Order: sequence, then C-alpha cells, then structure tokens
Amino acid sequence: MLVVEHDRLLVRGADHLIDLGPNAGELGGEVVAEGTVEEVLASPDSLTAEFLRQREATSARRHLARRRRERGMRTVAEELLDRPKVGVEGARANNLKGFDLELPLGALVAVCGVSGSGKSTLVENVLWGNYRRSQGTVDLEVGACDGLLGLDDLDEMVLVGPRPLGRSSRSNPVTYIKAYDQIRKLFAATDDAISLGITPGHFSFNTDKGRCPDCKGSGETEVDMQFMAPVTMTCDTCGGRRFRRDVLSVRWRGLDISQALELTVARAVAVFADNRALARKLQTLVDVGLGYLRLGQATTTLSGGEAQRLKLASFLHAPAGGPRLFLFDEPTTGLHLADIEQLLSTLRRLVERGDGVVVVEHSLDLIARADWIVDLGPGAGERGGELLYSGPMERYLDSVDSPTSRELAEFLAVVGTEARSGGKAG
Repeated sequence: MLVVEHDRLLVRGADHLIDLGPNAGELGGEVVAEGTVEEVLASPDSLTAEFLRQREATSARRHLARRRRERGMRTVAEELLDRPKVGVEGARANNLKGFDLELPLGALVAVCGVSGSGKSTLVENVLWGNYRRSQGTVDLEVGACDGLLGLDDLDEMVLVGPRPLGRSSRSNPVTYIKAYDQIRKLFAATDDAISLGITPGHFSFNTDKGRCPDCKGSGETEVDMQFMAPVTMTCDTCGGRRFRRDVLSVRWRGLDISQALELTVARAVAVFADNRALARKLQTLVDVGLGYLRLGQATTTLSGGEAQRLKLASFLHAPAGGPRLFLFDEPTTGLHLADIEQLLSTLRRLVERGDGVVVVEHSLDLIARADWIVDLGPGAGERGGELLYSGPMERYLDSVDSPTSRELAEFLAVVGTEARSGGKAG
C-alpha cells in the first residue's frame, strides 16, 4: 500500500518511508531520504525528520509552558475580557445540543473533537451562515441558533475555506492579491512601451489590445476532432506566451511580460525588490508558504490547501480596519509539518493585529499552540454535539477528559520525550 501522507502517526507507522524534497516546487523533486522510520529520522538532510524529531514538538511544549507561566500573572481569560467577543446563543443545528459559546478576538481559537462531533456545523452553518444572513445574504444552509452576539464590534467575518477560487484560467496569484497592476505599470513605463504606445492595459489577458488574437490570451487553442473530444494544443501564434508580439518586445530589466509571469514568487520578491509596495504584496505569498508558485500560474490548478493559503495572503496586506473574525476549516489538510509551522506564524500575524482566528482542526501540532480551545463531543452524530470545554489552552488538559484532550496530553508527552532523546521515542 502506497500512501501520500504528512500525519505524524501514519508516517511513524509506515514500514518504509520515501521522503521527497528538500523543498517545494522547483526546489524539490529529489529523494532526500529513504528507508525505515529510524533510518529516515537519522537523516541530516530530511526536513521531515527534523520536524518529527524536535522542532514542532519543542514549539508546542514551549507554547503551553508560556501560557502556564502567564497564568500566574494574569490569566488569558482575564486578559480577553477586555477585548471584543463574538457569542453564539442556543446553537442547536444538526446534532448541536443548544449550548452558548463565546469566541474571543485577538486569539487563536481551535475547534476540535472527533469527526462528526459538530465542528463544521458550528463554524460554517451556525456562525458563518447566521452572519451572512445578518448581512442580507443566504447562500448556504443556516444553522439553527437563538442568535449571534458581538457583531457590532466586528468589522467583518471571513470564511477562508478550501473551495476553488474560480473557474477562470486567467486568474493567477498576482491578480488575486491585486499585485499585477503594479507589474503592468512597470512595463508600461519603459522606453520600449512608451515608444510603441503600449499602456498598462496592453498587458492584460482580458482585452484585445495586447493579448494574442488567436488564443485570446489563454496560450492554448482547441483543435476540433469532429467525432472525438477536442484536443488542446499550445498556440502556434504566440507559442503559449499569451500576448501579441509587440507587447512581448517590451522589456523590463531584460524580461518580457511572459517571462516575468514565469518567475516563482520567491524569485519575484528579489526581482521587484526596488518596488517596495509590490515586493511586500509578493512577500505575503512567501509568508503563507506559496513562494514556489509561479506568478502567472492559473488559480484553477491550485490544490484546496493552496487556494486557502492564497485567500489568507490576500488579507495580510489589507488596509487596517476594525477587528475581523477569520474562520478556517482544517487549513492544515495536505500540509507538511514545516508548512504547518509557517501557517501558524501567519495566523499569529492576524491575531497580533487584533483579529480573531477560529480554526476547525484535527492537527495536534496546531491545537497544542492555540490560545483558546473549543472541544465538542464526546462522540460523533447523536453521541456528539455537546460543548465539553471552552476556555484558555493552559487550563484545558486539567479541566476535561475527552478524546482530544487525551490525545493531546499523550502527544505533548511523547514529543517531549522525542525532543530530549533526539527522536528515538516510538
């Protein structure tokens, strides 16, 4: 059985591991380590081994120890009393048992529990559905509850899910974060563009002024095979480069616009470093772990996890306003342990500026470093839907005996042993 996986338990339970890397995109594609779990853990070049041995484990334990030290001065609960909160009264959609709940802003909130315990119902149907209805929009099933509290203190509620970003192949990472306009202006300001009368609008896939007339800016054409499905081929006119020849003749620091869109995000940060506003926008993509994407890569080709992180990046450089409440549904799905650490760092940036972050999650690496825990259960379906705990992380393990709290206690104990022994704990 061949399994593509990041989960610690499954990785450690494998008979044979193949670790690819060392990084993502064009910086990956090599077999970094291969063999038994013990052999891979001993590899000095494996990022997977490094995280399994120590790095994530140490971070989780330090976070919990810090929360417990702070408890002696001022508890998290006391600190958050002074901040805005969003409340739910009488949540009873599906299997939820009619409980009340408060979610603090300025905190990372982990909603956990076994599969089927009611987590997504609470966050998507009750919280998000009722918020959308309060804004005059009903585009999903609204979960039954007596009401939401604290919306007046909230500038906006945002659901950041893994759903596709759209069907247009013309949408790409730089258009999504609204950075492409600045790139077009750089090219239009060159002597070549000015002499040819080429404006920023010529560097758009959506207008006839600059896009290839045959493929309409897609870079591909369809060949009708009559009784067979059409065949997609690279456009003969532009060679897949999507623009007219005169537009492609414009160079900015030796690059034409097609070559610029082929840059990886990480490379583009350095190329456009002189334009600080543009470089800052591109850096947000690096910060959420998408530095390996190409600027012009169609968003239709992104995975659900990549789409979710791209949405997150679009908010990191948004103008400061009132507090927002961000809702995430299992954002660690498909992420390597190194990516989870990067995601946590990004979520912390939202928290530090006063936003609330609510994450439906099973990853113990993320749950262990939350500020506030909401635990639903104890079981699935009719056996679930109860609010087992809602409160500060540092009190969680001492306050409730649940499937998640038991797994988390074991996880912290085991990874602590791994961190001290260099990865020899089983």
